[in-house]
Amino acid sequence: MSSPTLVYFDAQGRGESIRLAFAAAQSKYTDRRIAYDKWDKDEIAGLSGKDANEQLLIDEIIDTCQDLLGEWVTSLSNGPDDLKAINNFKDNQLPKYFNMLEKLVQTNGSNGFACGKRLTIADAMLFNTIEQAGEDTLSKYPCLKKNKETVSVQPGIAEWIKARPQKKY
Repeated sequence: MSSPTLVYFDAQGRGESIRLAFAAAQSKYTDRRIAYDKWDKDEIAGLSGKDANEQLLIDEIIDTCQDLLGEWVTSLSNGPDDLKAINNFKDNQLPKYFNMLEKLVQTNGSNGFACGKRLTIADAMLFNTIEQAGEDTLSKYPCLKKNKETVSVQPGIAEWIKARPQKKY
């Protein structure tokens, strides 16, 4: 089995928690550090914002998705059979966050993308969030539905969806 690779800035930042976890587990990994002046040339840079304003919108979508997924994990804390907690999440938390995300995509997206007219990391995060919540939840959110459809057919993503292991969560 090959060892994992951590790709992060040449700094401690958020990557340091992951490095510490590898150290605590005494696990081998590759620590690939990228200098700040080289970051825009790295392969993920094409999914970042084209300017500071677009990056701010991308961050807003990502942070909202992370908050929603945090609520989802909390609802599963007693196990996937705790229907009361899961239904509370689907009836209360999910609509709250999906309403926010729908407005963000409607205001800032175009052609099925969450922010601007091209695929960004916000689209990947939103796609994953929608998949975790379940497609059956999208009937009231046409922009989110269009985003999921658009992202699912993007080169690379469509291939990954077909090849990835299928898991419930």
